[in-house]
Amino acid sequence: MSDLEIRLLRRLIREEIGHNFSTRNNDPIQYYETAPVDVSIYPVDVGFNVEIKVPQDESLSTYTHTFKTKEEADHFSRKYVDFVKKTLDQKDPAY
Repeated sequence: MSDLEIRLLRRLIREEIGHNFSTRNNDPIQYYETAPVDVSIYPVDVGFNVEIKVPQDESLSTYTHTFKTKEEADHFSRKYVDFVKKTLDQKDPAY
């Protein structure tokens, strides 16, 4: 085997080692999947409705908020989920 063939083979092996074929879900983890909340974002005639339920503490659950764009709805839900995570963490660090 020539030196060129060996280099090509090593490059191919190095590239293939980096692949993980056993990964079933390549999607990124969503912000609401890391907290004990149920986030509902759905379209309506005037924009998007957001409702966040916190089964662990119903006082942290929100009523339905309406936003004009999906980005505004995502921003609100992301900020509120962050608030819920901090609040629950202060009550019980292991939530």
